[in-house]
Amino acid sequence: MSQQGCLSLPNPRVAVNDRLARFRFLVAPLIDGEALTAEIALVLAEADSGAGARPSMLIAFTGTLASGRFEPDMRNWMGAGRDALARAVERATALAETHGVRVGIIPHFAHLLSDLPGQMRLWHEHSARGLATVLSPATLIAPSMMRDADEHFARAIEVCAARCDLCLLEDLRSPATPDDAPTRVAWGEGELAHDRIAALLAATLPPSVPIAT
Repeated sequence: MSQQGCLSLPNPRVAVNDRLARFRFLVAPLIDGEALTAEIALVLAEADSGAGARPSMLIAFTGTLASGRFEPDMRNWMGAGRDALARAVERATALAETHGVRVGIIPHFAHLLSDLPGQMRLWHEHSARGLATVLSPATLIAPSMMRDADEHFARAIEVCAARCDLCLLEDLRSPATPDDAPTRVAWGEGELAHDRIAALLAATLPPSVPIAT
């Protein structure tokens, strides 16, 4: 994900976007504790050896109980999923506290953390322990939501913008069939109401929050 896009905002964000160099996107999902712990250890060891700046925030998806990385599973939203999410968040916040970094979670409609109420619940319960909120409207859009994607985008921004530490801004294209997930593309290359969303971000997103597009 690049740091540039066609977004036009009144607040200058070039200097703010320099902070993105201190944000590290992880491959391992939070649900995979062994892989997550190993990847974090590697990232921090590389930084400590002088190979790069030490990250201030590690960013990851929660993952899913399904076999595929982005496949939905009904268990995600039942007791097993709630328990798995609680364990994953506890592990992540403990790692954050141990290593002196923050952990940002990207929501995804097919994952353990799949909606705005879940994001806000985690923000209330864990923000004091180094858990960061990531505003990522595109990853919240399930196939059934694509028809009203602009409204869902607006709702996500209205709920999360004032509380988030990072905004991931991607565009969407309609899938080939209604049952498929929307295709996430670079901002400005999809079907969303770009001017409306840019205006809403300009009105609600704090100037200190970087935007990755």
